[in-house]
Amino acid sequence: MKIQNFYTNKKCRTSINITQFHYVYLIYLTETRFNGDLSLTMDYLFKKYLAYLYKSSQAPNKRTLTATYQPRTKNYLVRTIHIQPTYWGKLQELRFFLGLSMSFIIRILLDWEMEEEQRPIDP
Repeated sequence: MKIQNFYTNKKCRTSINITQFHYVYLIYLTETRFNGDLSLTMDYLFKKYLAYLYKSSQAPNKRTLTATYQPRTKNYLVRTIHIQPTYWGKLQELRFFLGLSMSFIIRILLDWEMEEEQRPIDP
């Protein structure tokens, strides 16, 4: 697998649909391990769980780009994040490959990280 690392000084401002529970854990992970750099947090999660995401994409019950896989809930909030464009581009590519939204991919990665740390996951 070809690995590319690009870093820019400019970060793009974007928004994601995420629960308060996931957002608090994302900020906690960013502040405790990566000195507040969300781009490094996303890089860590991509490198650690990318193979699992690709395996899940080969599942026979994969959905299309419609949002039928996300339950409608009022717990989702729109949060603004600042991330390097290279990592946002990786999310964009994963979105088209997997057929899932970028916000959902972030929530999956955070759930897997919480499971590994044996933290309780909010259903």
